[in-house]
Amino acid sequence: MESLFKQLLDILTEEKEIYKALLELSGKKKEAIVSSALESINRIVRDEQALVARIQDRERARAKCVMALCQLSGKKDASLQSFAYLASTQEDRDRLDELQGTLPELIAQLRALNEINRQLIESRLKYVQFVMDSMTPGSGSATYGAQGEDGRPDRPRLNLYDQKV
Repeated sequence: MESLFKQLLDILTEEKEIYKALLELSGKKKEAIVSSALESINRIVRDEQALVARIQDRERARAKCVMALCQLSGKKDASLQSFAYLASTQEDRDRLDELQGTLPELIAQLRALNEINRQLIESRLKYVQFVMDSMTPGSGSATYGAQGEDGRPDRPRLNLYDQKV
């Protein structure tokens, strides 16, 4: 069981490092969104996807490890603290305490930064929609004639491409 506990600590340590990398990428993504650096955003999103895949893999490994620990110990509580008695050294106990404090904090910071990025993207999209709307003629009446033609024959037909030219 002690080796399973150490394996769990190693998995959680890996997750912590991945979350740190995601947090750093989210900060870079925020800067890229603000500066409208589309190539940087695309690269960052690809990097984030790779890290998320790694986290999913580590989460599966963590779940298997916790299930094995629960079966071996007969415990139904799968919290980290319920396995603290398996820490054979003070170093392992300290590592467990550090992970219990750091992981939720990193995840909270990541959620907050992702929310800011979401709001920035939403703001950019609203701006683009505003620009697009200002470039197209007013919709006016949406009527059609008997043959399906535009009910406003006196109005020239323009599309967005025509207006850009």
